[in-house]
Amino acid sequence: MKKAAFISILAIFLDIRLALAAETFPVTARLYGGTRSMQVTDLNNTLSAQGLGKLSTVLRTGVEATYPVARFLDFGFRYTHLWGKRDDSNISTGYYGELTQDSVGAILRVPLLKTKIVRADIFSEYGGTNTTFKIKSATVDGKYEKIGPSGWFGNSMSSYGASVSVGYDKYFIAAEAGIESNVVNGLKTSGTTTTPMTSMDLSGSYISFALVFDGVKAEKR
Repeated sequence: MKKAAFISILAIFLDIRLALAAETFPVTARLYGGTRSMQVTDLNNTLSAQGLGKLSTVLRTGVEATYPVARFLDFGFRYTHLWGKRDDSNISTGYYGELTQDSVGAILRVPLLKTKIVRADIFSEYGGTNTTFKIKSATVDGKYEKIGPSGWFGNSMSSYGASVSVGYDKYFIAAEAGIESNVVNGLKTSGTTTTPMTSMDLSGSYISFALVFDGVKAEKR
């Protein structure tokens, strides 16, 4: 599924909430980026077999929107994009291995501290993923992929962690640390591949930083 489709889900969710709202309510938006560590044995065996080294860290970017459903509970959705690439040491060959994954998850946040300067919370997320791994070398040129039917999700994922934000009033910079369970099963191959791989474990810890717009007022249209 393309990134635009995932972002559209967030927009649809907010539109539905706006249509049902009797009065204004605060929305918290996050734009974030960071890195994810992982130990992907099957994927790294495939890369190593083609002389492309190992992939241990990927970039993690995304967007999130939540709103309060209770005094100590916020609910919303998060879109995340994972990307990692290993190029051949000789760049001129054009050989590489590239991992991409798009996910959308429902997220619950429990505020622990909320002042005009500092915010802190813990969270839990559950959602779905679509994953593609492309590889090209002197002997292979193909991809391993798990995409859900009709653009839906191919596998599930979950995460939990905590974040701390520092700023003033409605505008903050946040640091978030979490642990993600993210196993991709049922990979399908296309093109030319030589190493069998039907699953890969992308689970791991992450640290990300975000721009937070807290308490932005949304109202019924």
